Amino acid sequence: MKLEYILMAVTFAGLFLAAAIFQKSKERKGRGGADLARLRDIAAKQLDDSGCYTIAYACCSQVRLSVGRPVTTTYYSYIAAFRPGTLFVIPLQFSGREMVSPPGFRLDRENVGAVRTDRAGRVTFYAADGTELCTLCVSAGNTADGPFQPLNIQQEAEAEKFQSFLRQFTAQLQAGASRRDGVPPTPQPQRYPQQETERRRSF
Repeated sequence: MKLEYILMAVTFAGLFLAAAIFQKSKERKGRGGADLARLRDIAAKQLDDSGCYTIAYACCSQVRLSVGRPVTTTYYSYIAAFRPGTLFVIPLQFSGREMVSPPGFRLDRENVGAVRTDRAGRVTFYAADGTELCTLCVSAGNTADGPFQPLNIQQEAEAEKFQSFLRQFTAQLQAGASRRDGVPPTPQPQRYPQQETERRRSF
């Protein structure tokens, strides 16, 4: 094997190792909980009894394809505060490391008629008339990666609890259970885009 090929292989191996170490470093910082603590502080300002909720980071993205036009990906970020029977969603918008949190909205049996989960783990809540209220995903690992994923949050326990919440909530809907837990009524849910990026694709 020629020397230049050996040097090239060593260089690629070094770059791969450095990237892996950097990724692991970010994951360790995410497990430290600094960004998740910021979300808990925001939730406490909108929920007087936030200590009774599990607080998690939620997000999702939507890709819009149009022939002859740019492909647009829209990113959404939320705080998902949940307890049996209720999910309180707080939209997040970002300006650098600063977070802006418009008023949140409640999702419970009074305004949710159905819940659907797709293969990617995205959960969509629908009103009784089929109107889409909100789509989000609570993932165990969220590693900071530029402006479109600005938070570094590792939340394995919260993600497991969210899945348990979903199972119970869906069962309540199917059983027609009637329950309300004291969260004050809020305006009709709507989407709050975080940021947008475009890239062109040839068709």
